[in-house]
Amino acid sequence: MKTTPPQPARRGATLIEVLVVFAILSVLAGLLMTVLTRVRESANELTCRSNLKDLASISTARPSPNISRPGRWEIPAFIGFFVC
Repeated sequence: MKTTPPQPARRGATLIEVLVVFAILSVLAGLLMTVLTRVRESANELTCRSNLKDLASISTARPSPNISRPGRWEIPAFIGFFVC
């Protein structure tokens, strides 16, 4: 009966393979971080615009106590200082 010689057991990944995988993961992580930064900035800008819109609608929806004629509306000057 013919027997086959035992195959040498593979011990694991080589150093080059580990470094290549680490480099690929680093590049992907870098790309993900830039995308997440852009998304965060867009969300902050959207929140700021929404807050400015709310401030403008609230300030223009009330009559001015300093103006005696009805139908006149006051836009407070402080709204101009809210910038994104």
